[in-house]
Amino acid sequence: MRKIHYRHRVLLTSVFILSGLIISRCGTKNNNRISIPELDSMDYKAYIEKGPDSSIYPMHQRVSSQREPVSEFGLQQLFDGNDNTGWFSESGLHAGEWIEFHFSALQAARLQILPIDSFIVARVSQLEVTLNDSISGIYPANANIPLSFPIYKIKIRAIDADGLNSVKPPFQQDTTSTTRIAYMTYASHYNSRSFALAELKFMDNNNQLIPVKAIPVRKAKINMWSSTDSRLITDGNSHTGWNVKDRIEHKINLAFEAFTPVTRIALWNGIENKPELGFVQKVILSIAGRPEASFTLKPGYNEHILSSPMVSRLYTLRLLSTKNMSFSEIRLFDGARYYIPYPDSAAVKSKRMFDSLQTSMLSPVLNHRIYVKDRKVVLLSDTVRRTDYSDLPISMLQGAETNEYEAVFRSNGTFEILRYQISEQYGKQIRIAENHYRITGFWEPLQIFSNGHITLQITADIQIIHSENSQTNVRHIKHQLLTFRTEGHSLLLDGYGRLQLTY
Repeated sequence: MRKIHYRHRVLLTSVFILSGLIISRCGTKNNNRISIPELDSMDYKAYIEKGPDSSIYPMHQRVSSQREPVSEFGLQQLFDGNDNTGWFSESGLHAGEWIEFHFSALQAARLQILPIDSFIVARVSQLEVTLNDSISGIYPANANIPLSFPIYKIKIRAIDADGLNSVKPPFQQDTTSTTRIAYMTYASHYNSRSFALAELKFMDNNNQLIPVKAIPVRKAKINMWSSTDSRLITDGNSHTGWNVKDRIEHKINLAFEAFTPVTRIALWNGIENKPELGFVQKVILSIAGRPEASFTLKPGYNEHILSSPMVSRLYTLRLLSTKNMSFSEIRLFDGARYYIPYPDSAAVKSKRMFDSLQTSMLSPVLNHRIYVKDRKVVLLSDTVRRTDYSDLPISMLQGAETNEYEAVFRSNGTFEILRYQISEQYGKQIRIAENHYRITGFWEPLQIFSNGHITLQITADIQIIHSENSQTNVRHIKHQLLTFRTEGHSLLLDGYGRLQLTY
């Protein structure tokens, strides 16, 4: 019995070893490309880019909207030397859409803008170019613009697009009141295409191309473990970002689609003009199987070079502070250049928002820019009866108010409202005042009712320019919390006007 048992044990052991060898050899033959970069220093060299990169990259880059996939329609296509590719805005968004770059100090003598000449994009004939926060001018779509000073910020905005249709909606006068409608117009674009640019070419004094490129992006699943939208830490906007109150430690996960290197990290600590949100005091970057990288932060821009490079699909950021914490932007370095971890949820979130509000009262202005102009006059007497109140003499008026609105609510959570108002008062003294309102920022549905009406929560930056008696005053309001709500066919702007959405 003992000999039989021993022979069985030897046989079983031999079979087990032989099976292991066969499986091992099969695995080696079929999976010889599989490796674990966290444990194999030879693989690190294959993933880390060789540098330094001699191209010139912006510090920040921003877009009003972005067509997906970003790998095909992103800003990097503006500098690839191919006139048949380019950057595209979200479909249906064209007039008023823009791109923006921030540089440390770009020295260039000339900028050439090349649009994409194709029926697949909206035809734009005029571009507004803003340099260092001042409007340089309005140029034709295919423009050559001289540059005579260092460029710190450049913004290119589409002024128009084809497919604009204007109507005069019907209205009913209230003849019991002294206020009458002089006229009303409503305009929108019947165009579902994108605003697109093929190339941006910065030239030097010798007419040589300056090697400017957009910051590359690497798609990742970004888990904030908070209510903050992951797009806010990668959108190139130092006025937005992540923040949390009364938390000593917080974790953020970055899960890339492929093995991704990190040799240094840049982080904009805090959110600009919002010191009450606090700052991160310490960051720990970690991956599985490798030592952590730990560094302390000062407010503002921080850069840390890792003592040992990391390569992984999954990175964890541990943020520590004894007070409230916030940061606005993050960049990672691949060995040659910085890149942006681009949220893979961006397109999904935008589509979900767009689809969910198609039956709401907001739908006419959702991913669709509208233009509304109206004029109301106040009569001296309610006994005046006219079929047309647009051309009354001043002697018949107490006053008048003219409003022009331009508005869009994008499914990516941003919005723009421009309002131009003229107020007139007549009598012994004539008073004429102009107000320009520019309201921009972020929105989200607060409440959606079964009848389609909606309440919006707004975080807005507001610029008000008031002109009267040759005097002009400019006022800026940052991060204003507002509530917009629909009423009838209008959107009430929480004291900043009443926008006619449809008719």
